[in-house]
Amino acid sequence: MGLGVALDIKEGKVVVRRSPDVREYIPISRRYDLPDDPHELATLLVERYDLDFVYVADLDAILRGEPADTSDALESLEKPVFVDVGACEPDLPSHAHRVIPTECYDDKSEYIEDLEEDESAVAGLDLNGSEILGPWDGVGDFLDTVVEVVYRRDPGVLVIDVGAVGSKEGPPYEAATSVGMYSTALIGGGVGHPEHVKLALGTPGVSGVILGTILFEGVDPMKLEQARREGKRLRVHHMGLEEEYLNLIKEGKKTVEGRVKDDKRARIKPGDKILFNRRLLVKVIDVREYDSFEEMLREEGLENVLPNVDSIEEGVEIYRRFYSSGKEKMFGVLAIEIEPIMDLWEGICD
Repeated sequence: MGLGVALDIKEGKVVVRRSPDVREYIPISRRYDLPDDPHELATLLVERYDLDFVYVADLDAILRGEPADTSDALESLEKPVFVDVGACEPDLPSHAHRVIPTECYDDKSEYIEDLEEDESAVAGLDLNGSEILGPWDGVGDFLDTVVEVVYRRDPGVLVIDVGAVGSKEGPPYEAATSVGMYSTALIGGGVGHPEHVKLALGTPGVSGVILGTILFEGVDPMKLEQARREGKRLRVHHMGLEEEYLNLIKEGKKTVEGRVKDDKRARIKPGDKILFNRRLLVKVIDVREYDSFEEMLREEGLENVLPNVDSIEEGVEIYRRFYSSGKEKMFGVLAIEIEPIMDLWEGICD
C-alpha cells in the first residue's frame, strides 16, 4: 500500500486534537495553514506527497454513534479509502473499505459478525500503548479471534495506537509484527519522523503507514520519499526491553541480547535491525544458537549479556522471569550480537 494520510472528520471538517493526550478536537485550520474541507485537504496532501491511500476517522460516528455524510467528499478521491465509522452502518462509496474498530465493540461475536459480513472490511486494532481497546485480553487474543477471517485480505488489519496520535513517539511496531505473522497490516499513531516511516515499512507484514501530524507540519517530501525507498530494503524486528538494559546497550556495555528462539525471533538474521521500545535502533551482527540460557551465558560471557549481574545462576533467574523452563527447552535460545545505531529520542548513539 505504501503511505497514506489520516483525516479525523467532525461535523464535516477535518480536525486535530487540542493536545496529544486529550481527545478534544479543533478545526485543523486553527493550528496549521491547511483547509478544513476533507476533500480539498486529502487532494492537496495526496498530490504533494504522492500518497497511496486515505484513512478517515468519522468522529461523529465513533464518539456519538451518528455517522457524518462523507460519501460526496470521498467519492471523487482516486486513491483507496479506509473509513472508520465505529459500530455504525456505513454509507460508503464503492472504492472505500470499512475499518471495524475494536474500541467501539463490547462483544467479540458482534465484532466478528460485522467483519465477516463485509468482505472488503479491515479489522481495526485500537491500542492505547500496549493495552488493547475492546473486550480482548491482548493482541494474541484478538488475533485468535480474527485470523481466520482476515488472513486472505490485504490489508487485513489496521493497527493504530490511539494514545499516540498527535505525538512523535513512534507507531505500535510490536503489535504490527504480531499481526504480520498472519496477515498484512496498516500501522499508525505516533509517526512523527521519516525514520519512523522507514522502520515501519521495514517491519515484516506492514504494507502501509498512516501519517497525520508529520504531513500537517510540512515534512520535506524528498525526505519522506527517501524513507519510503529505504524502508522497503530494511528488515526490522521489534522488542521490548527494561530501561536498565536499554541504557547498557546504548553505552556499549551490553553487546548480546538473549531470547528464546520462538517463531518471531527465529526470523532474525545478521544484518537485520532491531528496534527496542520504539526507541533504540541496533544492528544485528550475528545470531548464535544454544540449548539453554545457562549454556548461552557461559559461552557468550556474562559481562556481554548481563553486565550488571554477578553470577550465571542469577542471570538464569532473570530470564526465568520472562520464559519458563518448558519454553526454553521447546524452542532453544538465541544469543543476538548487536551494535547500537541510533536513539530515536536523542539522535545518533556515541
